[in-house]
Amino acid sequence: MEDAKSNTAAVDAAAAATQAARDATEARDEAQRQYDEAKASGTEEEIAELKAKEQKARQKKLALYGAAGVLALLIMLFATHVICFHKWQDATCTVPETCSVCGRTRGEALGHEWKEATCTSPKTCDRCEETEGEALGHKVEKWETTKKATCTEKGQQEGTCARCGKKQTRETKMKDHSFGDWAVTKEASCTKEGVRTRVCQSCGKEETETIKKTDHTPGDWVVVQEPSVTSLGSVNAGVRTRSCTACGTELEREEFTIELTMGQKNAMAKAASYLSFQSFSYSGLVEQLEFEGFSHEDAVFAVDHCGADWNEQAALKAQSYLDFMSFSRQGLIDQLVFEGFSYEQAEYGVSAVGY
Repeated sequence: MEDAKSNTAAVDAAAAATQAARDATEARDEAQRQYDEAKASGTEEEIAELKAKEQKARQKKLALYGAAGVLALLIMLFATHVICFHKWQDATCTVPETCSVCGRTRGEALGHEWKEATCTSPKTCDRCEETEGEALGHKVEKWETTKKATCTEKGQQEGTCARCGKKQTRETKMKDHSFGDWAVTKEASCTKEGVRTRVCQSCGKEETETIKKTDHTPGDWVVVQEPSVTSLGSVNAGVRTRSCTACGTELEREEFTIELTMGQKNAMAKAASYLSFQSFSYSGLVEQLEFEGFSHEDAVFAVDHCGADWNEQAALKAQSYLDFMSFSRQGLIDQLVFEGFSYEQAEYGVSAVGY
């Protein structure tokens, strides 16, 4: 800022000197014109007077132009700070004495005057207040309890700082609650959560906690759909489920199948063979398979799964009797019952052939 003001003043002075030189030139030119006119028509005294006036104007012009040149040189020297009227600013802890005009320095920075750290303040310079490090903090070697902590309120302790001698206080954390045993207030089940509580023996605070649901109790497998066996001996899977014995919730559902024994497979094949050319009642077909040497269990299994319609079998048997013998309606029913059909099946068969 100071440099700018100095330069502006110098430039203004140079401009004024230049303008004065221009004015002197104009005055000299006017004197020369008057001198030339006087030479043509004036007296010797007038010519001599005008000649002296013209020379004086010329000298003034040269003096003013010289002054303007010197002033311009000075302006350049000031602008480049070759010449400077220094304005010194005081040295600081980190910067030496410095000229505010040209920026030159002299001497050295003062350096910090450190004051040692205290309990509450870090190391600090007395001159510039710059800090270094951290405050030391209070140092209490022995704390005395002035208020005991409980499970509902913090405690308090007091002590004296060994460094600065000031009294210090601090809080101590609350104690933990002294809870008794848990007491179940609501039993948990496999469908609902339970609840249990306990009470602090010091303050009476009650704490409640959720008891997670119990596991389900799986029961036995229950068949909801038996496997089916085709007349050709292939097995279609059945379905069985298992539920919780406490709440009845279905826990598992799966398909299951059975493995046919060699006797069951052959008994079914033999039953299908008989039914392909002859009609049988349920019991009649079981007896026939047992006659063929199959066990009672294999014979019953084969008949249960042979796929026969026993009403239709009764009708076929009734027609086969009528093909070679005459019967009354009741006689034909009795004959079918004798063959092992139920009375209802026998009635159906007789009605089916037109009786």
